[in-house]
Amino acid sequence: SNGENLGSNLEPNSDEFLLSFQIQPARGWSTTAGYRLIRHGKPGSVVGSTYDPWNVNDSDGAYHPDNQTKDFLKDGIYEWFHIISLGGKLDLRDWDFPAQIGFSYSFVYEYDTDYQINGNYNALNGSTTFRHLVGITFKIWPY
Repeated sequence: SNGENLGSNLEPNSDEFLLSFQIQPARGWSTTAGYRLIRHGKPGSVVGSTYDPWNVNDSDGAYHPDNQTKDFLKDGIYEWFHIISLGGKLDLRDWDFPAQIGFSYSFVYEYDTDYQINGNYNALNGSTTFRHLVGITFKIWPY
């Protein structure tokens, strides 16, 4: 599971593409690199984009009446997340010290699109956000 929960951690009305590499260049060292694309219907814009109790926001009891199909990514405002991640771990047990240190960095480019209004997937004005996420871990084991 690589530290991930069983099942999907995505909210409803979402999809994800993940490309991940893990390399162990030497004993005790491991590095990771990855790209993740997450697309998610913006709550309040697209029916079915939150964990609502059945029939609360949809009086017909189904996402689309008259058996219409849902047009994913074209039926309202969608949030797009492009995430590039790098990381590494050093296991110090190979040098007789019962610990592990790790570092991770992620660059997140987020924006909103509205195909229904604009007819394309270009970012809506003012919706672009950039984030830099840094993580440092330290694990220690008793002898």
